[in-house]
Amino acid sequence: MQYELTMGTWQAGTAASCATVAERRARRVPSFLPAFLLLVLTGLLAGCVTHGNEALVPVAATVPGAERVTIHVATTRSPVEGEPHYFGAGRSDELRYARYVISVPPGHKPPDIEWPQGRPDPRKNFVVVSATQLSEKEFFRSLDDYSKSGDWVGRPDAGIFVHGYNNTQAEALFRVAQLAADATTGGVPILFSWPSQGSAPGYLADRDSAAFSRDALAKFLTQVSQRRGLDEVTVIGHSMGAWLTAEALRTLRLAGKERVFGGLDKVVLASADIDVDVFTKQMEVIGPLRPPLTVLTSPNDRALRISGRIAGNHTRVGEVRVDDPEVQALARRLGIVIIDISSLKSADSMGHDQFITLAGYARSMGDPGGEPLAGDFGRAGAFVLNTVGTTVSTPFVWAANAVSPGM
Repeated sequence: MQYELTMGTWQAGTAASCATVAERRARRVPSFLPAFLLLVLTGLLAGCVTHGNEALVPVAATVPGAERVTIHVATTRSPVEGEPHYFGAGRSDELRYARYVISVPPGHKPPDIEWPQGRPDPRKNFVVVSATQLSEKEFFRSLDDYSKSGDWVGRPDAGIFVHGYNNTQAEALFRVAQLAADATTGGVPILFSWPSQGSAPGYLADRDSAAFSRDALAKFLTQVSQRRGLDEVTVIGHSMGAWLTAEALRTLRLAGKERVFGGLDKVVLASADIDVDVFTKQMEVIGPLRPPLTVLTSPNDRALRISGRIAGNHTRVGEVRVDDPEVQALARRLGIVIIDISSLKSADSMGHDQFITLAGYARSMGDPGGEPLAGDFGRAGAFVLNTVGTTVSTPFVWAANAVSPGM
């Protein structure tokens, strides 16, 4: 299924005129230049400031009232020589492992990340308390020990986050800390970090690095799914990380690794930067999951509009419209759940990070009875998520039948 995309005019002051000029220029230059120009424009319009690994230098101590988040990291990034806390944009032929403890400041406001503006200050900023590179054996021993050390009832759940394009190691790490702190539901946060360039013009290099990392992610999902100390394991792939996640699942299915799928409870693809036709082929190999794979989409995602334009006007999965009968039919045929989250506030000006705000509502997602993802969300289809404010006990109304007929 192929969609034709019209960029339209962005109603955002100077951003509108900038985008229009960029589009006119892109039509007059050789075919290899629009990608670069549009990606630079993406960074400018989003007000992107790259946060480098200098934010990962551990501080001596945290402060009263700060929340500590322990994050286990598996990465295909190469460590930076002479810098024990850093993993850069270089590619590692083998999986590397680490453990970080992040301090979230007492005045943290979800879904923000309070970045240091110079020397990290634990009173005001996300800061690293400790950073330790680990061998594979040490990593899984640490993961097992951590899963036994919490106050949770029974075995803890785990969440594996696969970041997207244009992310430094620090940005990916602090995003996981933010999601874990805002969710307040406990569990074991895990980051799979791949060697993104951490810059807007690095889109094509990031594509290659994501492809480079798919076998490593498949291996890591196999390893984590076999840990007896964990209960439900959720995998969240964001943006280009959603493509990487789908590719890893496809690799596992082709290899006949059925036990891995039994050890993964949920798979969520947020703002997925995947061509719709490519995703269809991926899912035809992966097959229906139980519970169904969930896609979080928003037609307001400007970053994905630009990505689709670069790819020859092919719509990305993360921007499909759930009121489109073809999308509804595709969701049912592939056995997936597609949820429109465009009513949520975005953490960035491009509407590419709307899923982040869901973390703060993790306890109350679902029906008034409090069951998470209850009712019709257990079946395939296309749905709309409606926000009704943050002052009521259940901040979401799940309109399961708003756009999708019963099966």
